[in-house]
Amino acid sequence: MKSKQALKNIFSVILMQFAMAVSGFILPHFFITVYGSAINGMISSVTQFLSYLSLVEAGISAASVLGLYVPLANGDIDERNRMLSYTKKFYFHSGILYTLLLVILMIVYPIIVKGQADSITTRLMILVLAGSNLVDYYVLGKYRVLLTADQRLYVINNVQTLGTFLNVAVSLLLIYFRENVVIVKGAATLIYVLRSVIVIVYVRRKYERISFDYPCEKGAANNVIPQRWNALFHQVVGVICNNTDIVLITICLGARSLIEASVYYVYNLVNTTFSSLFNSLSNALVPTFGELFALKKDEELKRAYSTFEYIFLMCIAVLFSCMYMLFLPFVEIYTKGATDADYSRPLIAVLFVVMGVMQSIRIPSLTMICAAGHYKQTQYRALAEAIINFTVSIVLIFKLGIAGAVIGTICSYAYRTTDCIVYTSRHLVNGTLKKSLLRVLRNVLVSVVMCFVFSRFINGNVAGWGSFVLYGIVYAALTFVAVFAVNFLWEINEMKLLLNKVKGIVRK
Repeated sequence: MKSKQALKNIFSVILMQFAMAVSGFILPHFFITVYGSAINGMISSVTQFLSYLSLVEAGISAASVLGLYVPLANGDIDERNRMLSYTKKFYFHSGILYTLLLVILMIVYPIIVKGQADSITTRLMILVLAGSNLVDYYVLGKYRVLLTADQRLYVINNVQTLGTFLNVAVSLLLIYFRENVVIVKGAATLIYVLRSVIVIVYVRRKYERISFDYPCEKGAANNVIPQRWNALFHQVVGVICNNTDIVLITICLGARSLIEASVYYVYNLVNTTFSSLFNSLSNALVPTFGELFALKKDEELKRAYSTFEYIFLMCIAVLFSCMYMLFLPFVEIYTKGATDADYSRPLIAVLFVVMGVMQSIRIPSLTMICAAGHYKQTQYRALAEAIINFTVSIVLIFKLGIAGAVIGTICSYAYRTTDCIVYTSRHLVNGTLKKSLLRVLRNVLVSVVMCFVFSRFINGNVAGWGSFVLYGIVYAALTFVAVFAVNFLWEINEMKLLLNKVKGIVRK
């Protein structure tokens, strides 16, 4: 296992997620207070609709990364270039289709939100927010695929971190001078272009005889990029499950749909920050595990997976315990000054915590499924998740509003998380089911106890950012100690192996 590369990827992910969290928490606050909840809701809603359009990527990234593992491990430059050339071709075709669908969205979306936002501003916003995707399809995508497969995701992450901080600074400056919201968002797209240039220069200098113009044989695409359509199937399901809520809110909740979309966005902000961190860590490790699968190093894979799951579930226990205890105080402080919407909703806060936990528990097992390339084998299981999500959400949203949409997502996550854990134990890393379930149960119980003990001290005590940070540090420290102690006592040998692994990496 390439510990050094994996460690670089992990640290770069943590730094990138910190930058994105800073951006995600600071900028929406000013969009709400300066431009209003309707504008913030429109930005959030448009972003989710664009996620649906991004399905034209057609699983290219995941399938191409999977197909590059062997040629990169063997140093086969010709096969690497052949794979990258097909990847470039597919991305270009996807970009054309994306552009056509984007034009349709610019026509239809202003009709859906008629009367809630200016149509010209809405169309310009759609175009600006789609800018980064257009750059990805036509320029950056093939470079990102190569770096991901070669376990150099840290290059992209580090560039994105710098770009994110630059975007925050430029956006705050433009907001301070009360520039049009479209100009503010347009600045982010320009910064994304600059980030792309840095990545391209790096790849051109780093890789010997790199070429994206290898002759492509007609009709050979499915052999060159295996499981492309199976990867697409999972991508479709993922987009449906992750974006159904806000799309249904926009369509189903009538004249206040953008206001409710803004409320959903604020509550989802914390959940998205955690889930993005966990998913990015998973993506950083997929190539590492993928190489172990490709080289059939079963014992090393089993040990690595056990350590990964052990650490991951402890992190979930600590972070979501703190999220539960501080969620509502955060929302109330964050939206202070916004009078056009009711943001203080305790039930929604609890539901979002449950949703985040159900979504995150599956990540270690889902990482194995992606690393092994078991897209075809699990596609109908993923379809069941999407059906549950959409069906329950559409039934409940008219009666319960945002809560109904979130409950639908929780139901689908509960099913799929259980399925992923069972599938991984039966087909990928044999004999891990009992251990995995005991780890989940143990960490959930510790979290519940910690929340029960400390939540009674919150009411009335967290009134500003100073007290919020202070209580957050105290809760995080105490919860970490409790989670660490319980997991250490329950699995002493696993903790010793983990600590020895850390010491070995530090010495290197």
